[in-house]
Order: sequence, then structure tokens, then C-alpha cells
Amino acid sequence: MADLRMPRTNILVIDGNIAHTPELLYAASGKPWAKARIAHTVNKDTTVWLDVKAFNKTAEILVEQPKGTPVQLQGRLAYDEWEDKNNGQKRTKHYMIADRVNPLAWRDDAAEPTPEPEPTPEDDIPF
Repeated sequence: MADLRMPRTNILVIDGNIAHTPELLYAASGKPWAKARIAHTVNKDTTVWLDVKAFNKTAEILVEQPKGTPVQLQGRLAYDEWEDKNNGQKRTKHYMIADRVNPLAWRDDAAEPTPEPEPTPEDDIPF
């Protein structure tokens, strides 16, 4: 049993609503990153709040989603560790690094569908 190895799988897929307007920031290198928070409803009495970070193009897509937008996020679970400045205690926080953002609702400002072309009258057909 000593040689049995656990796979290192870290895949997170979650749906929820954007809880706060996502914030677009820039790293020192100039690359964009975003932070947001989503609310995932487990049942009528329980909601899970999850902080989300996204980078590059995914960050740009995330910040296009207004507060309240239902989304499905795909990515991985991560956490930060730090020492509390007030009392010196070790603190940790879990969050998601999103690799993909899928809006689950139609946007009001999306382009309207192309109308069907009107049929050509039979007397206009050249044969």
C-alpha cells in the first residue's frame, strides 16, 4: 500500500450569480486580472459565497458580467496564507482561480438575431 499514490486533481466547476461588480486590476507586468464574488445557492436556506480571481482574457470576460448575472465558472481551488497584522495569528482564505467564464443568461445589449430573409417571389426567379 505504501506505493499507492493519490492523483493531484484540482478541478472546480460551479454556477452562481455575480454578487458584486467584478473589479479589473493590472499586475506590475501590465497583464489584466480580475476579482469577483459569486453566490452559489445550495438550497433555499443555504448560499455559498466564493471569491474568484481570473487572469488575462478570462479576467476581461469576467468584468463584462454585471452584478446579478448567472454564470458557470470552471477553474481550480486555491488559497492564500498570511499573518494577521492585528493579532499575529495565521490566516488562510480559499478562493477560485477561474479559467473559463460562461454567462448563463441572455444579455440585454447583445445583438439582436439576424432576421430571416424575405422569400423571393416566384415571378422573380430567373428560370
